[in-house]
Amino acid sequence: MFVNAPTTQEKILMCNVFKKKQKQKILSAAAALKIMIVSQKIQFVIWAIRRVNVLKASWDMTTYAGH
Repeated sequence: MFVNAPTTQEKILMCNVFKKKQKQKILSAAAALKIMIVSQKIQFVIWAIRRVNVLKASWDMTTYAGH
């Protein structure tokens, strides 16, 4: 018998702690990915709105020029 050998209960505890840490890592990675995707979507929406505004402005200019 080794004195400092971990008991089965300690092994289970350590395993659970390790699993929890892995889970947290995976979750934080997933969260980071989600945030990245969302920010890209927001940037695209902003870009699209700007494009529409530019197109609107140029269209307004041509219609005013026509009158």
